[in-house]
Amino acid sequence: LESNACQESKQPMVPCPPHSQGASVADTCNCNAGYAGKIAASSLPPYYTGSCEEVPCPANSEGSLPNNTCQCNAGFVGSIVATQKLPHYIGECCPESECD
Repeated sequence: LESNACQESKQPMVPCPPHSQGASVADTCNCNAGYAGKIAASSLPPYYTGSCEEVPCPANSEGSLPNNTCQCNAGFVGSIVATQKLPHYIGECCPESECD
């Protein structure tokens, strides 16, 4: 058990990579709202694997989900807000004639 503790202490404190948040890679990093992926600690540089990639705006909208700028296309209404949970957004854009 002591040898594992020594090995763990030799790994550098690595901040969470771009588009993720958390105390450090070793303490778990979660992708920011509007991004999807998984970050895992590694014993080799850069001391993590994985990444957080931007999730596209949903059907009938365009813009940037992470920046909360998904806007409904012409002829559609609704709103889209980025989240950290699948499918990484809430809301929708539906045809004007079908929405209340």
